[in-house]
Amino acid sequence: MKAFVAFTKKEFLESFCSFRAVVLLAAFALMGVICPLFIKYAVDARGSDVQGVFPLEFTAMESWQAFFGGIDMLGIMILAIVFCGIMANELSQGTLINLLTKGLRRSTVILAKFLTASILWTISYLLGITICSIIIMCYGPGDAINYVFFAFLAPWLLGELLIATLVLGGVLLKSYWGALVVLLVAIAILSTVLTAPETLKYNPMSITGGSLELLSGQKNPAYFAPVFITYAAITTTLVVAAIAKFNKKQL
Repeated sequence: MKAFVAFTKKEFLESFCSFRAVVLLAAFALMGVICPLFIKYAVDARGSDVQGVFPLEFTAMESWQAFFGGIDMLGIMILAIVFCGIMANELSQGTLINLLTKGLRRSTVILAKFLTASILWTISYLLGITICSIIIMCYGPGDAINYVFFAFLAPWLLGELLIATLVLGGVLLKSYWGALVVLLVAIAILSTVLTAPETLKYNPMSITGGSLELLSGQKNPAYFAPVFITYAAITTTLVVAAIAKFNKKQL
């Protein structure tokens, strides 16, 4: 346990020294600011070109739609770029060899890296949500929103799945770009192979945009329960696979 705590502290320190944590926190903070304000000032402009594209009234729902849209596009891209080298860099540079020869368990490496990335992702995501919520409350649109916890849980689970995929990709191919290729292949598989009607309700990619449906009350958490379970199962499987592969890998 001491080795796990020590290695996790080392990962946090490295994340801040390499500015990965700073970039992630800043990106989601900016997203929390820009998304609602973009809707607000677009509505205030009330120009003829704007009215056909943006709502005539600033609402919480429109702001959250912009925020979740930003997460699905820019946020996930930033997360992938920041954590692509989480395993690949150390494996390609051989910096783990000394630690492993001194008795550090390989499973500790995987779990500590996954935990560190997950905590940084969670803090950044919550920071963006908090800032966006404050701005929405300041302008007081007064929309009723539903199933807040589950609506915010969906994008977070997508981030966790992405991190687990990057960890496994780094172990498999030992390179920054290799981890990114594994991630793109995984997304392609989820986006194409699992789109049959009988499997669609279990496909993690089907929840993209589902957060807004939960907030508006159009759908309830039970509708997305199979997807939530699939997220947890796939993420756990990827982490276990990364540990199993790393245990057998020649450094």
